[in-house]
Amino acid sequence: MPTDPRAIENMRDALLTFRREADLEGTPPNFIEFPNPEWSFVDAGQYHLVYRRPETAQALEKLRAKFHVRQWTSKWSEKKISEVMASAIEKAMVNPTADAVLEVVTQAVAELDAPASQQRVIVAVGGVQLLEEVAFGIVRLFQMDDTAYAALLDAFDRIIGTTTHSPEEQEQIRQRSRTLLLPLRGAACVEVQVNGDVARAQEEATAESEPVVDLLQVVAAIEEPSVKKIRIVAGGLTSPPAPRVVLSGDGTEAHFNQSLTWGFRLSIDRATLDRLRGQGFGPVLDALGKISAERSEFESLLLNAIHWIADAERQEQLENRITSYVTTLEMFFSAQGSPIVRDVSEGVAYALGGSIEDRKRNRDAVTKLYGLRSKVSHEGQRSIVKDEIAQLKVLTINFVARMSRLAWRFSAREDVSAWIADLRLSGTYSDDAPIVTGSVDDSAPVDGPADSPTSQSPPVPD
Repeated sequence: MPTDPRAIENMRDALLTFRREADLEGTPPNFIEFPNPEWSFVDAGQYHLVYRRPETAQALEKLRAKFHVRQWTSKWSEKKISEVMASAIEKAMVNPTADAVLEVVTQAVAELDAPASQQRVIVAVGGVQLLEEVAFGIVRLFQMDDTAYAALLDAFDRIIGTTTHSPEEQEQIRQRSRTLLLPLRGAACVEVQVNGDVARAQEEATAESEPVVDLLQVVAAIEEPSVKKIRIVAGGLTSPPAPRVVLSGDGTEAHFNQSLTWGFRLSIDRATLDRLRGQGFGPVLDALGKISAERSEFESLLLNAIHWIADAERQEQLENRITSYVTTLEMFFSAQGSPIVRDVSEGVAYALGGSIEDRKRNRDAVTKLYGLRSKVSHEGQRSIVKDEIAQLKVLTINFVARMSRLAWRFSAREDVSAWIADLRLSGTYSDDAPIVTGSVDDSAPVDGPADSPTSQSPPVPD
């Protein structure tokens, strides 16, 4: 444990060893362009420290191992830990005595042992018009209306007012901030409150909000006729792009950066989510209400499936959607020791149920779509028919909805395999209305071909 006195002494010894090895380098460490076969390098946070001697690089790696321990990596970003270590190295270069280096290491340990502060991360979500606020656990979706926008500006103004800059410089910073924040005004936003440094807060916020954004993309595929036009992406759709904002919990710090996005808007309210729950996606919504660590393996599997459907919907090229849709289907089946095409095609057919003819149609459809995926992936074929994409899309969404309806049966992927094995011996299902039908054309949706899965309905909840 790093806070143990002996562990701190070991960190000091590792830093002193690195200091001695670095002294044997012919020239001081510096930036260098890569690839360069004559040099090796280790990234120590703020600097690329480049060394000719492998002993120096090995000493730095051993020092890094002392800093990158679980109790610190679980709450701080790689950037934060590396910066603390780099600062310790810099101080040790100035005064390399054992006592001085011990004090340097003790200060570094105290900084990393300190509790992580709360951060409030706000990110625009392009392609959505929120008719009312919606929350999924720690993730809040809201519209940045004039009141919320004014509160955000006030928060920045208060923080700017506490800086040591002159009044003229503060006003320049204030005007610059308002210019950067302006794209957030009127935008749909996701807000997540997490603990950590700024970089870690953004990482955690992304991990928690990404499944929600993925779900919205799938809702767009279900709710809106012109699904090809709607792209729902964290970051916003404005030009200039909306910034990602991080405000410290105590209101003393503010940070932002920018990213580019694109698309149109999906209108969403609680009624939309109620319809989604009625279509079988209730367990998905429930899983989003939990933090990642609390979800079962199967709940994580469902959210991963939602991610891959969303990934397919975001693809501009139709042929690129095939791989994402097929990946969605594959992840529910364990392929160890059996042909994956057979497992997936038969598993999907059994899960969607219907008459024996319906199941044969769905089995053959999945097998055919595997052939299309192979042509795209291995032969570079690009002339994919829109109806084929529509067929795969509808089949995939209905299948995931079916798996979601049955979430109470499963806790892990292996449970799905066992269930499918039972269905091979018995499996009978009743039908209900399809969750989604249609085409990926830009015009109004049309029903799929009579012999496609769009004409057969997914099963009702058990």
